[in-house]
Amino acid sequence: MIELARSKIKRESTEEFEVFKENWETVLFFLALKGQWRVIAGMSVMYQDIDHTAIFHTMEMLETPKRKRKQLFLDVKLMAAAALEILNVRKD
Repeated sequence: MIELARSKIKRESTEEFEVFKENWETVLFFLALKGQWRVIAGMSVMYQDIDHTAIFHTMEMLETPKRKRKQLFLDVKLMAAAALEILNVRKD
């Protein structure tokens, strides 16, 4: 799982950033969910959250050990909340 995600990130990323070793698995998982945002489209686009069903299905697909799932879920929710503050900034 991690090697596949690393190779995909290397192909797609143009900006470098540092990730602490203990957070690396969570960052890779978060990036694997990049197409799973709930979005409201109208006069503007508003991101709501990452689809929870997608989070759990991705955990299953990537065979995330059950003992790690709760913390991984909480970490992804924290990252999503931070991302929402940036994604939903109005560009008037």
